[in-house]
Amino acid sequence: MKTLRQTTLPIVAGLLFAVSAVWIFFNRLNGLFFSMAVIPSYILLVIALFTRHRNYLLTVSTVPLLLLRLWIVNYYRTAPFPESSQQFVPYWTMVATVYLIATVLLLVYILVNVTPRLKKYRPSINPFWFVPGAMMLAGIVVYCAMLTVLLNMNPINALLAGIFSLNSMSTPLADAFGTLILPLWLKLCAPDDLKPYEDMVGRVITPEQLEEKRRELGLVKKNNGVCS
Repeated sequence: MKTLRQTTLPIVAGLLFAVSAVWIFFNRLNGLFFSMAVIPSYILLVIALFTRHRNYLLTVSTVPLLLLRLWIVNYYRTAPFPESSQQFVPYWTMVATVYLIATVLLLVYILVNVTPRLKKYRPSINPFWFVPGAMMLAGIVVYCAMLTVLLNMNPINALLAGIFSLNSMSTPLADAFGTLILPLWLKLCAPDDLKPYEDMVGRVITPEQLEEKRRELGLVKKNNGVCS
């Protein structure tokens, strides 16, 4: 479990976000907004995950992604589209909005897990680690189902077409899976925050002070003594 939570999960999540960065680099680099903000944001996020840094680097790298998705939602609501694309615009907007809301929730989850003053809220937030990624995946499923109906496509072709078009919309499928894994990694690693204080018991701090620190970190002590 230690290897899984400390090494495998952040590396897998980092690889998924790296896939998104490579796709955007080769397909959307002609836009100044993407080249100047989004690519560096993905790079910072990948670095944070590969180095397993549960700190503000995760926050700094997530905020530009949130701004990107806010811009995408606004674009689909205001940009003029040709008549042939009008029937798809509501569904593009739906997926973009779901990604935006999920990114807001991801940012909240990251802040609760990396900000000392907010860690006490972990018991209320961490059980819902799966919500941001699940929202994104649900949006993708609905979009692909829409393609099946509107274009009379078989499900496999609709899935492939949906994934390709979502990547082109800068709402990559890889982001959804990365967003599903990142919060799980933070949740599983949360008990590690208490270990330095456990080593001090009897030498620097008392058991009572350890319990106070446990509450400050938002860690719940189970019957077997393990924190969660």
